[in-house]
Amino acid sequence: MHTPFSDGMKWHAEIASDAIRAELDFIIVTDHNIKVGGVEGYYVEESGRVLLLTGEEVHDMRRKPQSNHFLVIGAREELSQFSSDPQNLIDKTQASGGYGFLAHPFDPEMPGFNLASLGWQDWEIENYAGLEIWNYMSNFKGHLDSPLKA
Repeated sequence: MHTPFSDGMKWHAEIASDAIRAELDFIIVTDHNIKVGGVEGYYVEESGRVLLLTGEEVHDMRRKPQSNHFLVIGAREELSQFSSDPQNLIDKTQASGGYGFLAHPFDPEMPGFNLASLGWQDWEIENYAGLEIWNYMSNFKGHLDSPLKA
C-alpha cells in the first residue's frame, strides 16, 4: 500500500484503522522511492490492533517505461539512489539487512490508454527474496482494454 508520500490516498494511521476493521494481523506500507520512518508499530483501537511495517518501493523514475519496481523490506537505509541498476539494488538491499521482492512483475500494458507495462524487465538478476504474485492494480488494469470499459 502507499500513502500520500507517493501515490496513495490515506496516511499510515488511516490505513492501519482500515486494516483493523478488516481484521488483518499486519500490513506493510511501501511508498515509492522514499523510506518513511517513525510510523512502524502496533496501531490499537477498541475493535483490535494491527502491526504496521514500512518499506520502500524502489523504481528508476528516469526509465521509460518506469518498470522494475522492487519492494525493499527491513533495510537500514533508503535505497532509491540505486534504482537504475537492478542487480546493484538487490545487492545493496541485502547488504543493508533487507529483503527484496519484485513488485507486480507481470503487469499488463494498456494499449487502449497508451500505457506500457510496469512489470519487471531485467530478468538477468539473482538473489532477490521473492516476487509479488498478485497485485490489485495489475489485475484491474488487465480488464480495462477500452475507455468504455474504464
